[in-house]
Amino acid sequence: MQSGKRGLCYSAETLGFFVRSDGTESEMTIPATVSARVLANLFGVSPQTIQAYAARGVIVRQGRGSYPLAENVQRYTRHLRDAASGRGADEATSSLTDERTRLARERADEAALKNAKLRREMLPREEVLARWSTILRNVSARMRAVPSRVRAQRPHLTREDVDLIDEEIRLALTEAAENA
Repeated sequence: MQSGKRGLCYSAETLGFFVRSDGTESEMTIPATVSARVLANLFGVSPQTIQAYAARGVIVRQGRGSYPLAENVQRYTRHLRDAASGRGADEATSSLTDERTRLARERADEAALKNAKLRREMLPREEVLARWSTILRNVSARMRAVPSRVRAQRPHLTREDVDLIDEEIRLALTEAAENA
């Protein structure tokens, strides 16, 4: 071992850990492989969960009931990171992440709508309908008055000509109302 270094070193049999403490090196030997029970205790899960993780490929086995410690600590840490960020997690975690994302979008949409209403960029539906109803009634009344105004301005038009203009305007208004 080199003096002044800190960290983990691996061998096929054991995992060595050394730290520089008061100018001296200390070393502790940790087994390179552990049982499902030991790994479960380290991860804070049950041995059945360890077996399920191995079946799903989250962690790896090195023979019957033997798990490489350092590699699986790294793999489990990566799994937790991925689950927290919503990448590559199991179906339940992925579903929860999707639901949280959907809820966050809904809240953002709700806030955007509230802000738009406060800035008067959006109006209540009833107010818009009432305003448009008034506008369209006024347009309709003015259009129905066109034949009498034309007759007053053009006295040479016959009654039939004015009735034809009136009929066409009413037909256009009816078609517009039916297609609305």
